[in-house]
Amino acid sequence: MPVSAKRPGAGFRWTIGWVWANAGEFAWEPRWPWARLRELPADLRPVRTRQAQGFESWVIPYDAVVIECESGEGPTWLAVLPIQVDRTLAMINRG
Repeated sequence: MPVSAKRPGAGFRWTIGWVWANAGEFAWEPRWPWARLRELPADLRPVRTRQAQGFESWVIPYDAVVIECESGEGPTWLAVLPIQVDRTLAMINRG
């Protein structure tokens, strides 16, 4: 399922990618091998969800929900469509 990702300190650029859970393990892969963000931390923990705000809605779909996560490597944000929020959160929590 398509999920964009970014680190908050990386400016306005989001990396488009795909997420799936293989054998209960959460995995994300960027759409292009030359993408700015190449992998997500293995220990993601969802902190909160919110609607895309301001300039974000120009870069990601205007109705996207941003899942803010914490990890040992710092914060990471995931942008998903509203219909994918519950499934993505379940996949992260299983991983």
